[in-house]
Amino acid sequence: MRLFGWFRQAPTRRLTDPAYSVERGGSAKRALFLGLLVIALTATAFGAFRFFQSFVGPSQRVSELEIENAKLQEELTKARLQTEMDAATRSELENQLSTLNAELRRLREEVGFFKRSQPARR
Repeated sequence: MRLFGWFRQAPTRRLTDPAYSVERGGSAKRALFLGLLVIALTATAFGAFRFFQSFVGPSQRVSELEIENAKLQEELTKARLQTEMDAATRSELENQLSTLNAELRRLREEVGFFKRSQPARR
């Protein structure tokens, strides 16, 4: 209805004229978003794992090396004690050898003396 020509139909009235329906759309965008989200979370988890490993890995290696170092120190101490015992044993054996050599010379002299003192047998 137009009265006097300056009343017109409101533009919002046209919104009810056509039939509108709600459609499900954007599934490709949603799938792409979820895929990128999964990739980002996976990359973040991997980065966190590597970061954690870089801190924990060396500390485990350090503790392993400290244990190995303690074992090697113990073996070194045992080897030093064995070397000292060997040196002491060698020194004692050298002393015994010189004593026995001196006694052997003395006994040879006595044997020589007894042989010279006896008249020669025929």
